[in-house]
Formats: sequence, C-alpha cells, structure tokens
Amino acid sequence: DNPEKVILIPHGIPDIPDEVNMLSPVDSRMELGLEGKTILTIFGFINRRKGYELALDALLELPEDVILIIAGGPMTDNTQDREYYDSLLQRIIDMGLKGKVRITGYLKEEDVPVIMSATDICLAPFSSPAASGALSLCIGYNKPIIASDTPVNVETCERIPCLEIFKVGDSQDLLMKIKGILCNKKKAEELSRLAREYSERFSYRRVAEVTVKVYEEVLQG
Repeated sequence: DNPEKVILIPHGIPDIPDEVNMLSPVDSRMELGLEGKTILTIFGFINRRKGYELALDALLELPEDVILIIAGGPMTDNTQDREYYDSLLQRIIDMGLKGKVRITGYLKEEDVPVIMSATDICLAPFSSPAASGALSLCIGYNKPIIASDTPVNVETCERIPCLEIFKVGDSQDLLMKIKGILCNKKKAEELSRLAREYSERFSYRRVAEVTVKVYEEVLQG
C-alpha cells in the first residue's frame, strides 16, 4: 500500500526510421489517388471503442476536400466484430459519406508509411480508457493528433502536451478542434514538434532501459 513503491512506466513509442518518416506527403497522396485532399486518419483495427461515429459526424460539416481514412480492418472475423464493421459501412452510406471515407482493410507493415505520410491529422476519438498502440504509432510518426480526454490521454499530455484534447463523445468539440488545426499551420507544426519530443523521450528503447533499471533495483533489494 506504499505509493512510493509504485513506478509508472508509460506506453512505449515505436521508433520510426528517418527515411520512413520523411516520405513525401505529396507523393504519398498521389500513390493513394488522393491528390489535393486533406486527410484525417483513424489508425488501427476497427472496433467500437475507436469513436468512428464522432469522426463521421464531424466529417459532415467539413469541406468536400477533407477525406477520412479508416486505416485498418476488423481485428477478428468473429460475429461481433463483423457485425460492427458492417454497421459502420452502412452508416457511412446512410450519411452520404461514401465518397469522403476510405477504409483500407488490414494493412501490411510496409503499407503503413504511405498512409501516415499522406495524413494531415490523426484522430483518436476513443471511448476506452486503455492505452493505445495505434495512438503510440501516430505519435511515433510525429503527427498532429486530436484525442479524446480519456484519463490515459490526459496523462500523456501532462508529460508533454503532444495531443490536442477534445471532450470524449462530443462530435462538435472534435469538429472545432479539427477546424482549429486545419486553419492554423503553426498549431499543426507545434503538435508535430511535441509529438517528436514525446517519441524521443518515451521510445521503446528508453522505456526498456527504465524497465531494466527497475528490475535491477528490485533484485538489489
């Protein structure tokens, strides 16, 4: 029960090689057939906690050249995941957004850099309080990120304010934050810089070093 014996080690950030992280956004958009588009991306396996519905509501009120990429596919082929995926597809059609949303399906590792290079803003409108590997990847790619104010995301920003936070479940707040970044290049650049700082300070390598140090101290009594 002694809080001094509790050590918090943040979720690690993957190291993205410089040659991968410096792909041309223009060339990447051309490769995706999205020349001249502004691209919002929700990365990772498709499941209910990702908050796609909020992003779709916001997308309705954004200009026609703003595209949402859902970069992933269902995590499994079980009934629950498949039913949710099908309902998401139907929702996109019912909202008249089929031309503004692209679902990639499962991405191979070699396909990820082009998607991330083409992305202007990563969205993380998650409802779950759990840490996210998908969000960590977006930080690793040094993207401007808009994330819901779940406790883990707020805690991340307390270390380094690398996320633009919006109220969880509030599509209008999400919309305002998207517009705020799209019309403010300096804000986008600052979020990217802070994401780079966070990814350097909390890389997998540094997290591993801290973990080893903790075990060494425990073993030494």
